[in-house]
Parts: sequence; C-alpha cells; structure tokens
Amino acid sequence: MVEVSDTTIRYDYNVRVPLYAVNGIPEVWIANLRDGVLDVYRNPEGGVLQEIIVLRIGEAASPLAFSDVEVEVADILG
Repeated sequence: MVEVSDTTIRYDYNVRVPLYAVNGIPEVWIANLRDGVLDVYRNPEGGVLQEIIVLRIGEAASPLAFSDVEVEVADILG
C-alpha cells in the first residue's frame, strides 16, 4: 500500500496506518511530501506495524513483495 500525503498527513499516520495494520497489510509506504521523506511501515503484529523505516532523497526502498526491485525515494517524492 502506498499513500501520498501532504494535507492528510495526520489522518494517514493516525487512522490509515493503524487500519492497515489491523487488517494485516504487510507493508505501507507513506510518501510524506511535507517533510520530504518516505516512511515505510512493515510487519503487522497485534494491530500495529512493528517496523518503521524513514528514507530520504538519495536513498532507495525495496518492497517486501518484490525484494529484487529497488525504488529511489526521489522518484516517489518527485
């Protein structure tokens, strides 16, 4: 799941991420346009995504489902 967030940032962090965790979504990426970071949430357990990785421009992420694919943060944040 990928959320692009600017004006809905609080809602995305406080409502959507917990909903995804409760429903067993294994990974959520939030493209935080306001702060210029990509937040990667992984490993739902007990209704909470246990792992949080904060990536900045110049770094890359690989989705759990396609670990051989690398996505540049700059390409997501535009």
